[in-house]
Amino acid sequence: MSTTATPSQQASQARQTGSCDQASELRPLKGPRAGCLPLAPAHPERGGHGQAPPLRYLVLWPTAACDLDCVYCYRRDRSGGRMPRRLVTQAVQRVLDDAATSGMPFHIQLAGGEPTLVPEVIAQVVAMVTDAGYPASWVGIQTNATQIDAVMALQFAQWGIQVGVSLDGPPAIQDQTRGKARETFRGLMHLAAFGVPVRITTVVSAMNAERLDEVVLTLAAFEHIRGFGLDPIVGLGSAAGRADLVPTTEALERGITKLYTAFHLVNAGRQTPLQWRELDVVRTAMTIPTEDPGLTHQTDDLGSPPTVQLPATLPVNQPRPYCFAVTGQSMAVSPAGAVYPCSQTVGDPTRCAGTLNAIHYPALAQLQTIPRLDGPCERCQLRRRCPGDCPSRLAAPVVSGTHPLMCVIYRTIADLECPS
Repeated sequence: MSTTATPSQQASQARQTGSCDQASELRPLKGPRAGCLPLAPAHPERGGHGQAPPLRYLVLWPTAACDLDCVYCYRRDRSGGRMPRRLVTQAVQRVLDDAATSGMPFHIQLAGGEPTLVPEVIAQVVAMVTDAGYPASWVGIQTNATQIDAVMALQFAQWGIQVGVSLDGPPAIQDQTRGKARETFRGLMHLAAFGVPVRITTVVSAMNAERLDEVVLTLAAFEHIRGFGLDPIVGLGSAAGRADLVPTTEALERGITKLYTAFHLVNAGRQTPLQWRELDVVRTAMTIPTEDPGLTHQTDDLGSPPTVQLPATLPVNQPRPYCFAVTGQSMAVSPAGAVYPCSQTVGDPTRCAGTLNAIHYPALAQLQTIPRLDGPCERCQLRRRCPGDCPSRLAAPVVSGTHPLMCVIYRTIADLECPS
């Protein structure tokens, strides 16, 4: 009678066979080793593309295909197709060239679609980055984890790439919102067997808004999970016109309050405390005096480098760039080679900025708007220091009552941090 090996046993077998040794041979690093990624203004001498600023954040869609059917998937184009090797080379080389010219760090994110369906693209990107002398940790992947086995987990561990996993709650909720919960949790266990640090992205919808505490309670058992962030549902793709998927303001407030309590309870018993992205953003914003300019810190997603620092040169309440896409320093590439300002805009013809062979660089910035949340600012403790929201999410707003969902999340956290 045959038995199925546990993730730990499979991990041991993978180590013994050395099946990932060749793929994980990293060359000595020769390039810059910066920590955070400060936003840079446009300079004619940078990036090698005329007046364009250097590209600092590249999102590759190795494929638009996916093995899940999330109820709120924002993808407009679900056709499969693998990104040709020449397009991968062309896109990555463009970022490497900009880095060599500007001397500034970058990040390459593999998304889609499900990038683990084409693991050869992951290996190609890591090889190009490390061959150029940069650390593999400047490469990240956002995955549903269903395809991750012991071999792939070992590769990720040896490479040291950043890993983000999409998870909306315990298995029952995950099955409702995304499907294949068993496979996702099995993938998380494989990653845990090799100690691969993971960050979780949770889409907030009516299906889990009041049960967000169950997200952190589920993560409590996984010491390799470093943190999580909340992405409010966007009214695109499968979620377009789905009012039933939008949580009410009251439900979201209750869910955030329960999550806040569970978060502190779980961290009290963990060796390595979890990080909650939105809580960190609010705490940073609350340190900014409302009468003086200050610093604001933003993260694009959990798979991206940890911090984007913006200089304190803008007057209070002046909208600040939310991410690299706002300044034209980000580019997302579809499997066919079309380019867009960010991953969420892929497939939107109104946001397309050409192709890899003919990039309209001004469009990478002009297609984005300055992010400004529109809520009850006069009653909010973040008034005049609001972190704002993802510009592409604001362009397709899904509101709860009359306020954007991220506004409700930030405002509720601020009230819990500083009760009046």
